[in-house]
Amino acid sequence: MVIKESEIFKTIEKISIHYKTNIYNRYVRKALMLMNIPHSVWSLIEDLTEKIQYYRQQGYQISELYDQIIAMKTFVEHAQKEVIPNLKTILATSHETVLTKRTPEDEKEKIIREMAIHNFPANLKILSDLLDELFRRVAEIDKKYNSPPVYEKIPDLRQFGLLK
Repeated sequence: MVIKESEIFKTIEKISIHYKTNIYNRYVRKALMLMNIPHSVWSLIEDLTEKIQYYRQQGYQISELYDQIIAMKTFVEHAQKEVIPNLKTILATSHETVLTKRTPEDEKEKIIREMAIHNFPANLKILSDLLDELFRRVAEIDKKYNSPPVYEKIPDLRQFGLLK
């Protein structure tokens, strides 16, 4: 089944914008890259957040969309456990690497970085809520067109509290 519902795309766009602006931004990215997440999860997150125009043309396969939701929920779970408790320390002990180049910060940049760090837990919660909203919308369509719904065959959805 191919999903091309406008409300699904609107919700995915919200997720994408929020993720790129408030979660995976230049101030916090280094800490996120240290998470122990498989490459396949990162790839599915990229599909969800970067390939909206492709999916707008082709539509989403319902199981593929569930996989992307699970990947992003996995990301949120890892960020809560691995990043939030150590975020200030990780970013304060920043060293120049191949991926990051330490440059002098002006006062404005320092304030923005501190805001990104301070607001990260709340922004992660917003991302999680948006994912829950997306799941509810997809599950409604799934129930309407599939019997039994596809989500009943995906045990990982239960792990994240998406199925009761």
